[in-house]
Amino acid sequence: MKGRRGRRSGRRRNRRPRRLSRIGVQRAAYPSRTVVQTRTDSTQIQEPTVDTSKCVGCGICAENCPTGAISIVNGKAQIDYSKCENCGVCIKVCSQNAIS
Repeated sequence: MKGRRGRRSGRRRNRRPRRLSRIGVQRAAYPSRTVVQTRTDSTQIQEPTVDTSKCVGCGICAENCPTGAISIVNGKAQIDYSKCENCGVCIKVCSQNAIS
């Protein structure tokens, strides 16, 4: 084992998160949370809308919404626009592309 460890210590593996890195999502030290890179420029995203025919009610959008504007009602995501800040996190994390 010693020789094996020695060979690996000189190499750095450049590990990229799998599919999630394409949408700006990175894995964090907290396994129960997902860290999302949001927009930092001055442009704002339009109000997100839910396509109920695509929504499967997984709840990933509700878990990651920083303002708690999304809830799952009857198995579909529902957005409370009075709480929504149009940050776009829900759009990025939705694996079904149900939020646009």
